[in-house]
Formats: sequence, C-alpha cells, structure tokens
Amino acid sequence: MISACLSDVDVIILAGGLGSRLAPRIAGKPKVLAPVNGKPFLEFLFRWLSSQGAKKIILSLGYLADQVIEYIEKNEKYDMKIVYAVEDKQLGTAGALSFVSEYIENYPAIVINGDSFVSADFCNLIEFHKTSSALVTILSALVGDVKRFGEIKVSGNADIVSFLEKGNNSSSGYINAGIYVMSYEALDFVKTFDIGSLEIDVFSQLKLGDLKAYRGKFDFIDIGTPQSYERSSEVLRPYFDRLGIIS
Repeated sequence: MISACLSDVDVIILAGGLGSRLAPRIAGKPKVLAPVNGKPFLEFLFRWLSSQGAKKIILSLGYLADQVIEYIEKNEKYDMKIVYAVEDKQLGTAGALSFVSEYIENYPAIVINGDSFVSADFCNLIEFHKTSSALVTILSALVGDVKRFGEIKVSGNADIVSFLEKGNNSSSGYINAGIYVMSYEALDFVKTFDIGSLEIDVFSQLKLGDLKAYRGKFDFIDIGTPQSYERSSEVLRPYFDRLGIIS
C-alpha cells in the first residue's frame, strides 16, 4: 500500500563510504549496490522509500559513484527526482551531509545511512518529530544484543541522555538505527562541519531535549559487515515480496 508520508520531505541517502569490511564479498561494487536477493540494495531502498511517498532523493556519493549513477540511469523507473552529489574525498557522515545541504529544500528532512533498513512507519516517525521539541529525532530499534552497535540511553520523555560505546554491553537495548529526522536548525548547524561524524561530532554538541529517540521493535538490518550481509536476504525477503520486487 502506497502512503504519502514522504511526498513533501527531502530524503538524503548517505552512500559515499568505502565499505571496506564488505569489499571482499561484493567484488568491486560500492556497498549500496551490494546484491540482496539478486537485486542491488539501492533498488530495495528506492522501492521502500517510494512506497512511503518519497518524491525527492538526494544521493550523497563518493567511492565508486560512477557505478551508482550508471545503474540508476540504466534503470530509470522511479517516480522520484534523484539528485546526485559526489564528494571527491571522504568527509564522514557530517561532512557528507554538509556537502549536500545546498540541495535540501524541505524541512524537516530525513537522513538515511545507505546500508541500513528499518521497518518503521515514517508517518509515525515524522509526526513524533513534529510534535516534539527535538532538533533531531533518531530512529531507535530494539535489538537482542547491542554489543556490535553501541546503545542509546533514553529518558522517560524520549530524550537521549547518552550513547554507550560498542562492545561494552551484550544485553538487549535500543540502538541508533541510522535514520534521522532533522530540523532546519539542526541541518544549519551541520553546515559548519566540512568533515566529521554526525554521531560523534554533531549529536554530542546538542543539549538535552534537542535529541530524541523514536523507539520501537522493528525489523532492522545493516549490510555493512559480512555477518549482517549474510542475514540480509532472509530479513528483507518479506519486504521484497510486499513491494513486488522480483529477484
């Protein structure tokens, strides 16, 4: 079922990283073109976003950007405007978002790490953000073991109070799932960074109340490691079927 939640929202996909951990498995492809169920992961992301009404995608590229652009232009079948921004060096997530900021026209905007999928309803996510006082809302997924991801500690009113480093805890908990709703003020702040990390350099400077978590028990996968990439076909198969993607 197609919704219209994203019809007036700019969606930024950060897909310029080197993907070093996955490189031996995907034979010279950029990570966003890694095949899942016989289709590039980017194809799945586009179809998923389109199903929620997305009309404009800003694609932040870097490593092997030409392959991504060639794939999209050879498979032009998306009812969405796709804007490319290609960085000439590694900028980190904050630097990459700063680099593409000139193309953002609608606020709040959604920022997505290009190797992640979370089965959240964007209608509810955006409504939560708009009715809160947050500058940034982090989509936070409950997982059985936070050790590989690090953990988000959240107060009763959804304020993020701390980020725990990877490897410190092997219990269940909420993690940063790599999807952010960001206000104009937050994105304006990001523009001051030429290079750096959203998680380390930007979010750490926001005061209590500016950063909130939208929490839920979602299907979640990132394809950034060989182990998680192995699981991606199984996790995403039901969504391929739902979106009518033939593998």
